[in-house]
Amino acid sequence: MRHPDTWQALISQLREHRRWSQEALAERLQTDQATISRWGRGAVQPGFAAQRKLEALAHEAGLQSLNGIERVVQCSPFPMLLVDRTLQVIAASSCSRFVAGKSVVLQTPEDERAHFIAFAERLEQLDFWRSGSDEAIEYSFARGLEIAGAVVVPVMARGEVFAVVQKRT
Repeated sequence: MRHPDTWQALISQLREHRRWSQEALAERLQTDQATISRWGRGAVQPGFAAQRKLEALAHEAGLQSLNGIERVVQCSPFPMLLVDRTLQVIAASSCSRFVAGKSVVLQTPEDERAHFIAFAERLEQLDFWRSGSDEAIEYSFARGLEIAGAVVVPVMARGEVFAVVQKRT
């Protein structure tokens, strides 16, 4: 399930790109203007059918969607996450033990949290969230006698940078 803020961003970008009013978007989605307004404010999330229609409209408009990336992450047999700039989990593989819609920091095991926070600060220093680069970044730390970590790859969608994180153990 997509993080609620990304639905707000998608609706805003779609309306801006197509120069559609709330009424015009509502007509295309077979709903009413008040519903579009609630989705746009984040008061409620679009239902599944509306989400699919929004994704299709975004695709038609040439706005890159997270839909395919979310599915890859969710179906991965490896611990994998899709994270936004605020470090909220957008999608997670079942073996990752993370939950979408919650902070990755709060879900990181306590003994790894300080390492993760230091790495998140490093991402900020590298301008990861603004660059849109396709360069992967390695994250590793000592955990007892073993080395743990992850590979983080930036993904640009709808003008925002997201991170695909694959944990290494």
